[in-house]
Amino acid sequence: MSQIEVNDLLQFLNFQDFARKKGALDHEKEYDGSLATLITQIAMDATLAALQKKLLDLRIEYDVWEENEFLQLQGKRRDMIMEHDATRPEISSLKFCIMPKEKANGLKGGFLAIAWNKFVEEIAAGRMEMAEVLILDQQNVRYDDDPMYYCKIADLEGHVFRGGIRKIDFKNLGMMAAEYTSIKKEDHPAYFRWIYPEDYRKDYPNRSEEEYQLYEYAFTANALADTVLTDRREHGYVLHFQKGGKDYYGLITLSEYEDLKRLKDYITFMTPDNCFKAENNAKLDFCW
Repeated sequence: MSQIEVNDLLQFLNFQDFARKKGALDHEKEYDGSLATLITQIAMDATLAALQKKLLDLRIEYDVWEENEFLQLQGKRRDMIMEHDATRPEISSLKFCIMPKEKANGLKGGFLAIAWNKFVEEIAAGRMEMAEVLILDQQNVRYDDDPMYYCKIADLEGHVFRGGIRKIDFKNLGMMAAEYTSIKKEDHPAYFRWIYPEDYRKDYPNRSEEEYQLYEYAFTANALADTVLTDRREHGYVLHFQKGGKDYYGLITLSEYEDLKRLKDYITFMTPDNCFKAENNAKLDFCW
């Protein structure tokens, strides 16, 4: 079985994209056997041997006699995904370029806007760095009326980066609003992400067992992928600047880059420590 079948597992954007195709691969007709046979072939593929072992290990370690068994299996799978995520490159290793100095024109605030003016000065001095990225997923790390969003990102070649990065204007996650994106709502990862295989079974109760098995492979392959497809992804910019000798990183959308004044009220809240992790130290459960 060639690498193309591995890529077939990575072609689905999210669980809804998978469900629309009912688990069928585009070139399934090329195979003489059933979908179950195709799954068997996938399991035997040397390039997916590690993935199969991880799935088997999860099932072996999973105690079926405990209550809330689905939650326990989800927890083990989540830990596996987070452990793999720790091996990916840091966001600081992105390929940055200098933001055009003219972007600072007309941005200066009053004498009380100390943090904002420092931000503007970094741009005017040619020290503000930026890197265009793909936004794979987003998560609100607060469970109240004061949201704080972190985003999972990849570079323009599709290489996935570790952890999450804080959305600077976190009360207005621009990628979720229709006017900020040309991506159709039904295809947008801000609305439809990957869900755990157990939830897929509950949400789609009348599908075949073969499809449920294939979904588990597709889910896990995407969650562990270090390189993803770049089409149908929202674009944004990671900003990097310094203040007081400390590095600051934050994410903005394309529309915010066109109108940087929208960030004015949020620069004050940026601190180096919570640019790479959730303020409440929660793990970012990204499963794009």
